[in-house]
Amino acid sequence: MSFDLCSGRASFAWTVPADVEVTGPMKLRLHVEVRDADDAHLFVGVRKLRGRREIGFEGSYGYPFDTVTKGWLKASHRRLDPDRSEPWRPVHRHDAVEPLQPRSIAPVEIELLPSAPLFRRGEVLRLDVQGRWFFPRNPLVGQFPAAYAPSPDGTALLHCGGGFDAHLLVPLQP
Repeated sequence: MSFDLCSGRASFAWTVPADVEVTGPMKLRLHVEVRDADDAHLFVGVRKLRGRREIGFEGSYGYPFDTVTKGWLKASHRRLDPDRSEPWRPVHRHDAVEPLQPRSIAPVEIELLPSAPLFRRGEVLRLDVQGRWFFPRNPLVGQFPAAYAPSPDGTALLHCGGGFDAHLLVPLQP
């Protein structure tokens, strides 16, 4: 699956088969390749949909339309600290920049912040992966003061299945 780093996104959806609470942090494992770039700023969010309508959650500074949870990582800072990382919580070293190589596929793990929403049977948990922050910077009606650098121009390719163990680790509580 591919998307434009500046304007596109990749989305994956799971229709919840029974009432379930999602309690705790999540972890996303991706296998990323970029074209016409050597890095990607990856922004990952989980959304809750009921029918075709997104259910907003209260975020920072009282912002009422936030995602269920989110995480972000500059792909060139993907090196993990094996001593501090847990299966559900990757900890990145941030001690060296490792640009993405053309036509190479790099594994990337991204921590998503803890949350505790209830999903009812038939609701949808949707995972979005994109190269820019989710919301416009607006001090009156948007998230503030957060501002994040978008990805450079280019295309991201996400490799899933086969030898690529891409997955979202979700802490489900019945």
